[in-house]
Amino acid sequence: MTSRNGFQCAAGQKHVGCLTCGKLMADRDNRSLHQNCVLCTQYFCNLYYPPCSKTGIKLKQLSTFRNEAKIDK
Repeated sequence: MTSRNGFQCAAGQKHVGCLTCGKLMADRDNRSLHQNCVLCTQYFCNLYYPPCSKTGIKLKQLSTFRNEAKIDK
């Protein structure tokens, strides 16, 4: 059983699957964990369980995109 920050799933814990690789993770109601995109609401594991094991779509924080694109600079 894998834990994140000492969290252990309770019996009956709801889980969600990563859109890219399908890995399951506990659905935790905590935005600071970055489990899903706030725009499309899809779940991605790469920020929650880095690294995601598959190539394809990865979730990035908007601040990362802004810095890479030099937006607002």
